[in-house]
Order: sequence, then structure tokens, then C-alpha cells
Amino acid sequence: MKLLACDDDPSVGHMLRATLESEGWEVSFTTLGSECIALMDSVSPDVVVLDRVMPGLGGMEVAQRIRSDGYRGPILLFSAFTGPDLENDARTLNVVPVPKVDVEELLRILEDLRGAGSAPLARG
Repeated sequence: MKLLACDDDPSVGHMLRATLESEGWEVSFTTLGSECIALMDSVSPDVVVLDRVMPGLGGMEVAQRIRSDGYRGPILLFSAFTGPDLENDARTLNVVPVPKVDVEELLRILEDLRGAGSAPLARG
């Protein structure tokens, strides 16, 4: 399974690589939303993990662009801030918000996706 992650904090990329590569995931990471969009074709990810708040393009903007470019796979939005507005926006783009403080939840979702062959997520 291939995962493309984008977060302006490089430690997130290190954490995902350290945790998931030993489980057989192929992890690509960038700190820029624009670079994440540019990597979509070459990486062909099964799952995309985006930070909600980043300089330049934030996670929702990246999700919107990659959805409009035809990506239909699961997108997880790693966010320190959750609430009704985020839930509504996420539902519109079929994006699953994951509290940034809950790394275990993110890892559980990724393992569920691997077991399901990365079928698109439907929550809520």
C-alpha cells in the first residue's frame, strides 16, 4: 500500500515512515501542499494524509484539488482543531478528519484501510 502524506511538520513524516514502513507501507512525504498535488501522479497513493493547517495550501484546499483531479481514494485530514464546520467541509469532500493528538486513531484507520484494500471511507 502506498501512502502520500503532507504536513508542514517533518516529524509527522518521520513518525509515519517509522511506524508504517515496517508494516509494509510505502510512505512518501512532503511539507508543501503544492508539492503534494504535484506528486499525486508519480506516487499513485492508495491513501493520502493531509495536515489541515499549513502555510500556502492547507489540507482542505489540497483535498479539493486532488478530488477535482479525479482522486477517489481515502483522504485523512490530520487536524488539531475539530468541530462542526470541519465535519461539514470534510463530508463534502469525503475526507475523514482525525484529531492530530490522536496518532493511534490515525494508525488504526490506516490499518483498517490496508485490510480493506483502501476502499473509500464513509463515516458519519
